Amino acid sequence: DDDFTITVEGDDGETMTIGGGEIPDGLDLPVAPGGDVQTAISGGSEMVVALQYADGDYDQLVSFYDSELNASSDDVDRNETSFTTEDGTFRNVYYAPAGGDAWTVTVGDCIGIPGICVNLLQSGS
Repeated sequence: DDDFTITVEGDDGETMTIGGGEIPDGLDLPVAPGGDVQTAISGGSEMVVALQYADGDYDQLVSFYDSELNASSDDVDRNETSFTTEDGTFRNVYYAPAGGDAWTVTVGDCIGIPGICVNLLQSGS
């Protein structure tokens, strides 16, 4: 079995799971179906979740988050970038609330491993 998970819980109840885990309770951001949780960190109302999806899912994931986050509205900043190296072209879309930092979502080609990486950050309010 190649699965390896480390979970640490602090005295304050903050937990950090690396190498898998579950989506933390209280995460308000949408999570596209089909991903494998790579890392989950939660402490109070602040959460970070990293997921990995199949290599061909980039366009579907961008469409999902465009729709779920209402990315075409003035309430959401959406920035799309790409860069090319000898290993290929890497694409990335970054979403955040316009004028705020209560959350961020990134969808991009994973670097160094096959697949699409999605990172969800929800900040405390």
